[in-house]
Amino acid sequence: MTPHQRSRAGGRPPALDRHRGGRTRSVRPAECADPRTYLPTLLSRPGSVHLAARDTIGRIVAVGHLMPDHTGVEAALLVEDSWQGSGLGTRLLCHVGHHAPAGGP
Repeated sequence: MTPHQRSRAGGRPPALDRHRGGRTRSVRPAECADPRTYLPTLLSRPGSVHLAARDTIGRIVAVGHLMPDHTGVEAALLVEDSWQGSGLGTRLLCHVGHHAPAGGP
């Protein structure tokens, strides 16, 4: 963050907008949980599948997750902006989907 951005935010990082239930709430990054505190739990959830796609120099450019819970299975994808529209997300979702349990969890 530049000094100008920090001074405009009152010395704090700028707020992120979170939308939930039709309402918007500003959230400061300090209020967001540190991923190191919850990622190990998410990534080790029984039945979960996590895939990553790398470019030709080895950078991760897309990730896909399949995470079952008590009521269903959630699939999540993240594709780097410069790779969007290339079909990579569709291919990744297809690979993640092959691991979905038949008939639900």
